[in-house]
Amino acid sequence: MYEIREMLPEDLPAVTALWKARVRWAEYRGIGLIRYCPLTAAEEAAAVPFVLTCDGAVVATATIVDQTPHVGWTAREAAQPAVGLVRIVTDPALAADRLSWVITSWASDRAARTGHAWVRMRVAPSQLARHLSEHLAWEPGPHSADRRRRHGPSTAARGP
Repeated sequence: MYEIREMLPEDLPAVTALWKARVRWAEYRGIGLIRYCPLTAAEEAAAVPFVLTCDGAVVATATIVDQTPHVGWTAREAAQPAVGLVRIVTDPALAADRLSWVITSWASDRAARTGHAWVRMRVAPSQLARHLSEHLAWEPGPHSADRRRRHGPSTAARGP
């Protein structure tokens, strides 16, 4: 069973291993460098890392920024209530499990429950941006690396 919870210090080795596995996966396929999303100081202060576990094993990680992200968005969009979803990393060996769908559905549900109309993220490389649009129903934002989705309820995973 999937469960999403805040990342604990003891999760760090598993999260580090996920990042390394995903980077190796991307390099092998010629996808390009997977970059760690830089955050402003205010965003970093509002950032909360989460892990997705399956039967207790960490299989993915993501960070929620509980404030409207401003970088890369128009003034009108920045004024809308939104959360940022950054640093998503899933276990490449579990691609058939659609872990990114589980995380993004959970993030949309969490945003709705906390009064945010949008979930926004910046992604790179371009193949990931295409995947989000084609397979996970994310809309392009004002810049090629931006993606956004209106929230919708989900019961894909339990979590705060």
